[in-house]
Amino acid sequence: MITLTQFRAATGSSAVAAARHMAAAVGAMQMFGITSKLAIAAFLANMCHETLDLIYMQELWGPTKAQRRYEPPSTLATKLGNNRLGDGRRYMGRGPTQLTGRANYRRATVDLRAKFPALGVPDFEAAPDKAAEPQWGWLIA
Repeated sequence: MITLTQFRAATGSSAVAAARHMAAAVGAMQMFGITSKLAIAAFLANMCHETLDLIYMQELWGPTKAQRRYEPPSTLATKLGNNRLGDGRRYMGRGPTQLTGRANYRRATVDLRAKFPALGVPDFEAAPDKAAEPQWGWLIA
């Protein structure tokens, strides 16, 4: 599907990051039918934009003014399903897509468990750090 050299070129990532992420990324792309050259290029470009070339698999937390809006009571917190103080930080952006918000972590768990029941998908709402691990982050993406 794609070589390590091609993966590095497409992602702009370091050799270490490419080695850490390539198998999970390729596996996820195959599982979801992202197999054409154009689809692979578009998918990887988007994921690299979100992670600064696979450097950040977790949002940098300040909290900034924008990040404070992830905390209740705010309209954004409500949309993200963040209903407890601390949810903004707990459910900050993680993984290649920077999955954000309690409701989205819950949805990722439900959707991946339904699609891949044999994989042993973790409960991302209960263990949000799992979404930053390549094995799970790329499937979420």
